[in-house]
Amino acid sequence: MLGRQILTAVLLPAAGLPVPALALRGALLREQTYQAGAYQVRLTITAPPRNEGLWQIQGQVTAQGAPVDVGELQLRQEERVVAEDHLDESGYFELQKIRGGRYTLMIEPDQASVLLLDVQLT
Repeated sequence: MLGRQILTAVLLPAAGLPVPALALRGALLREQTYQAGAYQVRLTITAPPRNEGLWQIQGQVTAQGAPVDVGELQLRQEERVVAEDHLDESGYFELQKIRGGRYTLMIEPDQASVLLLDVQLT
């Protein structure tokens, strides 16, 4: 899209330790927060149950503290799209059944592209 601003997100320092996900049969949650200009992206990465091997990412996108309610996102590994979703009215998204590895998360709200360059599912 012509005139789209590309912003590379920076991982902010962790506020705490991983939180146990009691509802997910003992799986651990890893929470990460990224900042790119006025945009903030909060990710909750859920480790897979022991024999499954598939990860889950949930997140929310905000701009200056308000939810971003319009936008698409893609999880990519190299040039291949692995998963995609749309932001809901509260800025939330969910990506499921993802194999472990290193990914780029590209979020396209409004007139920007927000890139999270090294999302690790390990």
